[in-house]
Amino acid sequence: MNFVWVFIGGGIGSMLRYAISLGYVNTFSQKWAALAATLTSNIMACILLAVVWNLQQGAGLSKAGMLLLATGICGGFSTFSTFSLETFYYWKNGDWMYAVANVVISIVLGLAAIALITRAYPTSEG
Repeated sequence: MNFVWVFIGGGIGSMLRYAISLGYVNTFSQKWAALAATLTSNIMACILLAVVWNLQQGAGLSKAGMLLLATGICGGFSTFSTFSLETFYYWKNGDWMYAVANVVISIVLGLAAIALITRAYPTSEG
């Protein structure tokens, strides 16, 4: 049954990721739409994962809940492989400043999002 929870959550997360991509196609230029969608989905996944983690530490979620929300939805929603590929192509095409900025911005915003959620929902461990 654990695989089913991950499967369901992963499908939900992947659909959310795709929806963000579709939304940004009309908002940004083609060059920036993919990058903005990747950054947005990764930061939103960080926020969701921090909320889920804090809920687990506080009230306690079932194993099924953690598998659905953390492993499934967050796993399907975030996209490290796309982030890495986009960064690689910036670097490969000589846009090393964009590559470095992508890495720094993504990591700093991801950590900041988790830190803010952790402060908003302190647990005995946080």
